[in-house]
Amino acid sequence: MCSRPYRIRLGNSGDRRPILSLLKHWRKLQPIEARYRWIYDCNPHGRALSWVAEDCASGQVVGCVSCFPRRLCVRGSIVLGSVGGDSFVHPDWRRMGIAEALHTLSHKDLPRVGLAFNYGFAGSANRTALKKAGAVELGAFRRLVLPLSAKAVKFAPAAIAGRILRRWETRTKGRAGPSLDELSPDCEKLWQELESLWEEARQAFPISLVREASYFRWRYAAAPGERPLLLGIRRRGTLEGFAAVTRSGSRYGIFDFFAREKETARHLLALLGAALQKRGGELVAVVLSPRVPDCRQTFRRMGFIGRERVPFALYVVPELDLREQMSDPRAWYITKADLD
Repeated sequence: MCSRPYRIRLGNSGDRRPILSLLKHWRKLQPIEARYRWIYDCNPHGRALSWVAEDCASGQVVGCVSCFPRRLCVRGSIVLGSVGGDSFVHPDWRRMGIAEALHTLSHKDLPRVGLAFNYGFAGSANRTALKKAGAVELGAFRRLVLPLSAKAVKFAPAAIAGRILRRWETRTKGRAGPSLDELSPDCEKLWQELESLWEEARQAFPISLVREASYFRWRYAAAPGERPLLLGIRRRGTLEGFAAVTRSGSRYGIFDFFAREKETARHLLALLGAALQKRGGELVAVVLSPRVPDCRQTFRRMGFIGRERVPFALYVVPELDLREQMSDPRAWYITKADLD
């Protein structure tokens, strides 16, 4: 397709409708307007910012990219940055450099809008554009899977599948300790409990999201659409471990996961796998930070198997003394609950 003139600019309130129209091309199965109000307007870390590409001739918005503010604790200091998302170019305007131009201006404008960095998973459609716009791939997160039935182990012969399942069953049998409870997102006390638990659990990771009760409430009670299943284990009435799980047919995904201690995490995983197996689950998947030794070891010891890699990209404002502090992938702990 021949090139047509376009301009890139920081979006404003008048771009709400055009952005919604664009996103309907992509997020067809989601409640688009409800999601927009939730993630753009109600994020407890700050309102989202968007950059748009528009046709110089007609003024039509033909592309967009957004930054959703996130407060991270970076080696003891609280820093406001963002996670990237909703990057989309209308099919009629692709292969014209619009995605790269959107990312480039959004990165350039970060100091102007009070953000220090932008991070996120680099999907195949945006990976090259992000690199050209100055983002650096810190490494690849790893998707791990736990087969809960031989049918789920499509990548291995039946004999190997059987050994995988027996390994998991051996590690989960006879585990003494607290039981797994379903947690109600309608219980206001839960958000304070999660804040307290997360504050202790995140001390093991130099870089992690600041999650207060308001963030947990926003993420798990206010989000539109189907809610994740919230599960936890308590000891003497105190919440010791937490997991949020999404479902697609017979496959489950660990959306969020943290615990007070390593042994509690293993116990939680054992109970979680058994509970999902009883619900008819065939596979549990999780995406973990690159080379976080304790975390990866915990999942692998419970029988999780490494699968594909998911690139993780970071852009840090050059004038700030943060790039070196944030560039070690082993320092990060990010779950899907920390993304858009």
